[in-house]
Amino acid sequence: MRLLDRGPRGPEAGLRVWLFRVATNLIRDRGRTSETRRRILAGVPPREESSNPLKELERSEEVEEVRQALARVSPRDREVLLLRQEGFSYREIAEAVDVASSSIGTLLARALKRFAEEYSAKEQGNGTSG
Repeated sequence: MRLLDRGPRGPEAGLRVWLFRVATNLIRDRGRTSETRRRILAGVPPREESSNPLKELERSEEVEEVRQALARVSPRDREVLLLRQEGFSYREIAEAVDVASSSIGTLLARALKRFAEEYSAKEQGNGTSG
């Protein structure tokens, strides 16, 4: 896919080297992502079953409100917030959304602000912010 997207040109030997390098980087990145996820999951103890139905109901309602607020922010805001929540580094997030690593802090802060506005608008009964 990257070969078709980027369309590098040059001699066949050069294309082979480029393709090998891209494949190697993809494998390395996938391994790094898997390791990051494993490390995150190892640090989070399994959630105990709740014996309180009221708390479970409140939790499920809160989860739904968060999902609705996330659905109302832009796709890019949603993506950077979810990637950060999953434990990805600023560099990994930058690669995923195709921006400079130095921009991620600002993008995250703005996305978090917009998410908070959407979430609090729901709490205030407005549904959506305008």
